[in-house]
Amino acid sequence: MRRRALIAIAALFAVPLIAACDPLPVPVTNDAPCYVNTWTMTGDEIADAVSSLGVDVTLVPTGAGTGARASITEDGHWSVDADQAFDVDAIGGAVHGSANVRAHASGTYTATDTALEFTLDDASGTVQYTGTFFGLHVTDYNLSLDDVGVERVYGWSATAQYTCRADGLTLEFPAFTLDL
Repeated sequence: MRRRALIAIAALFAVPLIAACDPLPVPVTNDAPCYVNTWTMTGDEIADAVSSLGVDVTLVPTGAGTGARASITEDGHWSVDADQAFDVDAIGGAVHGSANVRAHASGTYTATDTALEFTLDDASGTVQYTGTFFGLHVTDYNLSLDDVGVERVYGWSATAQYTCRADGLTLEFPAFTLDL
């Protein structure tokens, strides 16, 4: 159960944030820092991001869902919302089926001249899965972040060095780089 919780939490953060993002125009003051914005990610961008992690998971968006949306606000808050369905193939075919992901995560951040430290304050969501799971057929299995004890990781933080670009933002975490 603990391993499923860690995988679900990692997916919740990695999938929306690693994807190549397109900024949406948001009303901010002229002197707002470059990292203040909202980005959207399509199902294809999410699938490409997961593929780039080097894990044995292949996601193919089915068209159902809106992808993901990530926001960093001027008042020190961040959020990620995801709603996307995928065909899934993982662990050498041991997991094969369809999954519908609906998730929300949010928290606060602090900024310096070169870094952003993100802290997780809240996370919720579900993954509904139908398919095979290590030889067993599963129909409409619901995995809830609440059921796996997501509250145990509230307070986790990660720091990224940031670089403002004319066309977006680069966040360099210790293990990966995001170009938003």
